[in-house]
Amino acid sequence: MKLIPKKITALMLIMLSGGVFPSSNLQAAVIVQQNPFSSFEAPVLSISDSVINFQSVLDNFSISQAIEVSKITFWSFELEQSGILSNAVTLNIFDAVSEFDHNSPAYAATSATTETPFSRSVENPNVNLIRHEVDISGLTLDAGDYFLNIGADYFNNSNAPFGWANAESSSILGVAENALDFADSKGVLTNPQVSGVDLAFMIEGTVVQDQTPTVSAPGSLLFSFGVLTLIAITRKYRQK
Repeated sequence: MKLIPKKITALMLIMLSGGVFPSSNLQAAVIVQQNPFSSFEAPVLSISDSVINFQSVLDNFSISQAIEVSKITFWSFELEQSGILSNAVTLNIFDAVSEFDHNSPAYAATSATTETPFSRSVENPNVNLIRHEVDISGLTLDAGDYFLNIGADYFNNSNAPFGWANAESSSILGVAENALDFADSKGVLTNPQVSGVDLAFMIEGTVVQDQTPTVSAPGSLLFSFGVLTLIAITRKYRQK
């Protein structure tokens, strides 16, 4: 009995592997994008200091597939030249369910620590528009509805609340539809007189793929052909 030549075996392995298992290399993409209104200053005041009974606003977003979040970008109106900047920005993501707990976000980060890299740059000095970027790792969001909440500590912000920028698609400026209820630790307050208002932010990430290998239609045909060919070659060499 003769062994199958190594060259033939290697060739068959290449045939069997080609086109069967797709590449898993995925590039980060923009998942949610609400660009800022930047024609003039129209800040939406929002704080994260629970000691002061003042609004802390949030905006809703939805995703249709599970994603691994890599970056969140948001915009604010602040006076960098006067030192009126958000020194302690807090970012929270809540599941958009009724009576969600303010103290149990799906994700939370603050620029007051070095654990999460926050960066800040002036995007439009004419209107004091500031761009904030937060690099994120280890956060996977399942398909569903969420709230993004951003505010700044009042006392660490030169006594000026954080001014979140509206999105350019907003029908009204300087206001938000939703805010946390400072009188209650659960749920959200919705302004019935405001509609069609969005806040400026962007979420980037990669879609979470099913890790189970799949065989495409052409790949399955190639796989079947390769198996039959390998069996035929094996029998031929065994008969010699």
